Amino acid sequence: MEKIIDMGGLAFPCPASKCENIQGDSYNVTEGQEGMTIRDYFATRAFERFVQAHIDHSVDDLSKEDIAREAYSYADYMIAERIKREK
Repeated sequence: MEKIIDMGGLAFPCPASKCENIQGDSYNVTEGQEGMTIRDYFATRAFERFVQAHIDHSVDDLSKEDIAREAYSYADYMIAERIKREK
């Protein structure tokens, strides 16, 4: 049986008709934009730290694949903790 991964919902969704960019400027869209998942957002933030640590030679023993896997592992733990706190 395949393990189901909780994606944590959507990060930065935008309904059809009006969205805002990072600068706060509004613009019209004909279709909504779901945005990325919370899991992808958490993984991206963890990934940034791993890459910086790799650049700083703090984690030279990790390959790019290891870094990506670890980033999603951290994201999964963050989502699990978030679910626990919501109960």
